[in-house]
Amino acid sequence: MKKKGIGFYFKRIDEIMSMAANAHLKKYDITCSQANILFYMLEKGKNVVMQKEIEQEFGLRHSTIIGLLKRMEKNNFVRVEVNPEDHRCRQVILFDKAFELGSEMKEHRKYMDSLITGALNDEEEKELKKLLTKVYEHMYQDNDKCEK
Repeated sequence: MKKKGIGFYFKRIDEIMSMAANAHLKKYDITCSQANILFYMLEKGKNVVMQKEIEQEFGLRHSTIIGLLKRMEKNNFVRVEVNPEDHRCRQVILFDKAFELGSEMKEHRKYMDSLITGALNDEEEKELKKLLTKVYEHMYQDNDKCEK
């Protein structure tokens, strides 16, 4: 069997987690990507977040965020409107339905984390977090290298 690169495992783990999250969230008529946006907003502790903040947090294009938010609006999770203080900006407002789903999403995220770390002891889990943080920060700071 051919030895696989590290990127292969990152990609496969991400695919497995996304598939599991999408299957779990299907009953709420929301996708993993949409849930990540809701989770981000809920974690910030605000019920209003600027659309630009979401774009920057997830590193997604304006058009991609607009599509995600439109579907979330259609399903009554958020409302997107022009910011009354700055008409050039759009703000995203959480509806009660998003808050209701928040605790469910938090529990599912804990479950998924337990799947990832289930085969590790406490020390290995700390080391994994440390190494993943280090890799993420390096790639985030040097993301222009990834484009070449």
